[in-house]
Amino acid sequence: MRDEILSRPELANVKAVRDGRVHVLNSKANSGLRSIIGELYLAKWFHPQLFEDVDPGEVHQDMIRRFFDLELDGAYAYP
Repeated sequence: MRDEILSRPELANVKAVRDGRVHVLNSKANSGLRSIIGELYLAKWFHPQLFEDVDPGEVHQDMIRRFFDLELDGAYAYP
């Protein structure tokens, strides 16, 4: 999906596209109980210097293991 967005000719002059700063977030990681995970990804992307010690993927995996006794399957955020 990210590659598709980056390759759209109508977006070629958008600064985020030119700079490769396009992020994709799965709606499952941005709604309901998991909304905090989506917020962590956004915080990390927009303010990486403030969240150097936070790994949203690791927090997400820990949450899924603890509360659902499952393993994550698939991609929830990129890059």
